[in-house]
Order: sequence, then C-alpha cells, then structure tokens
Amino acid sequence: MRLLDLEPQFCQRVIKIEEYSRLKSDRDPLAQSFTEDDFELVTGERQYRYPADTLAEAHGISFLCPKCIDDNGHAHSVVCWFEGRVPDDAMPGPGRWNPTGTGYSDLSFVPGAKSNSVRLHGGCNAHFLMTNGLVELT
Repeated sequence: MRLLDLEPQFCQRVIKIEEYSRLKSDRDPLAQSFTEDDFELVTGERQYRYPADTLAEAHGISFLCPKCIDDNGHAHSVVCWFEGRVPDDAMPGPGRWNPTGTGYSDLSFVPGAKSNSVRLHGGCNAHFLMTNGLVELT
C-alpha cells in the first residue's frame, strides 16, 4: 500500500502553556454525570499538532492506519514522531523513527537508535514497515 493512499500529513509538535479545565483527581472518570464542582482550572503544558509542509520542517507524520483502512477510506489515525525532533516522553509514544526521503512518495523509516518498524500496542495491534513510500504490514 502506498503512503499517499493513507492521507499523510507531516506535522509539527507545539507546546503551549495555558489555562484549562480538568477533572479533579479524586473524581471517578467513569461517573455517569459531572457538575462544575467536579472540575478544576489548572495552568500547564498542552501539546498541539500543526501541519508542516515538508519533511525537513516536520517533527513527525500522521496517516490512516494501513491495517484498518476500509474501502471507504475510514480508519483511525497513526502518529509517528521523528527521532531527535520530539522528546521520548511525548505522547504518543514510546516509538520514535528516523525518516529519510524527500516527501510522502519516497519516505522511509530507517534504523537509527530506535526501531524502523511501527508497532501499535492495543487496539488493532498493527505492525508495519515504511520503505520508499510504501507501507508493508508485517
């Protein structure tokens, strides 16, 4: 399957410090309903993903799951952050990949300090390689 068939988008990871509302730690996240008293305002880091135009400026890439895509082009999204461009503790994790190529049509994940294969843990448990713009399920 070609990466271009999976609606790829190079992306940048941007961290912003901002105020946001979150469920208080002593509340049951599986409760059927919540009131305003169940939430608190906090200030902290929030991670955002913005489109990038080129591989050179990208921190990672998102695309549709090659295992789950159906005939209508529906699937969950996969995000692969690039080694050395996004910290190992950033989500999603833990993987980081070493990209080579000029764009979507010839992108490869090559061995670096981390693995060159992509393995999703949980959900569909997809496992695949990206070589020269082709995505091969293993």
